[in-house]
Parts: sequence; structure tokens; C-alpha cells
Amino acid sequence: MSKLFVRQGFSPLFDVAVKIENPEEPLGTHVFTAMEFQSEGAAIRWTVVSIPDEFPRIEDATKEREAPVKQTALSVPSPDKANAVLNRIEIPRDTVERISKLLTPASSLIISDDGFSHETGKDTDFIVVTH
Repeated sequence: MSKLFVRQGFSPLFDVAVKIENPEEPLGTHVFTAMEFQSEGAAIRWTVVSIPDEFPRIEDATKEREAPVKQTALSVPSPDKANAVLNRIEIPRDTVERISKLLTPASSLIISDDGFSHETGKDTDFIVVTH
């Protein structure tokens, strides 16, 4: 089982186990952000940003000295892929209802194979280290 962590105002509120369909397949990292409520609060318009699976590597780079990087077009996952990943996550109905009461514009939903960083704690945002 995987976990869903709910935070608000830089503090943890609760966490719950969730089931992921095809757990052997990677999820990737996706950040969904609630933009506005629609239909008198019955629906929410979301945007999504997905982190590429790989970033261009710098040849012969060291931590002390990094060579200039050529601008390279990244292969960014499509919103359809992010939505398909979201649809693989089975969240208990009572948890969905509980979260729905907490949602406001600018609320975020972060999906990641990597989990949250050790830097995530009380009085911090939710931090995911991707590489």
C-alpha cells in the first residue's frame, strides 16, 4: 500500500493508505494545482505540471565545475499521462469527502514515486526531491 499525505498551512493534517493500480509501473512526478471553483463549487479547474523522467546530462561535469549546457528540448509528459496516473490511485471515499472540504484555490496535489523529502516537516511546504 502507498500513502496519501494531507497538509495545510505548512502542517500535516493526516495520512491514509491508498491503493495504486499496477503498482509496478512508475507514476512519475506530477503537481496538480486547483485554480478555481466552477459550477457553484461542484467542480474545480485544475492545472498540471509534470516533471520529465530524465534531464539532459552535462558531459564531464563535476560538482565543483559544471560545463555550460546546451539548451535541449525536454520530453515533458502530457497532461493525459498525468491524468492517467491520477486515475490509477484509489482513494477511500471518506478521505475524498474529507479532502473536498479542505480544498481552496491554489491547493496542490503532488504525485510522486519518490515520496517527500526529509526536508518536509512542520512549517515547511511539501518538498519532493526529483534528482
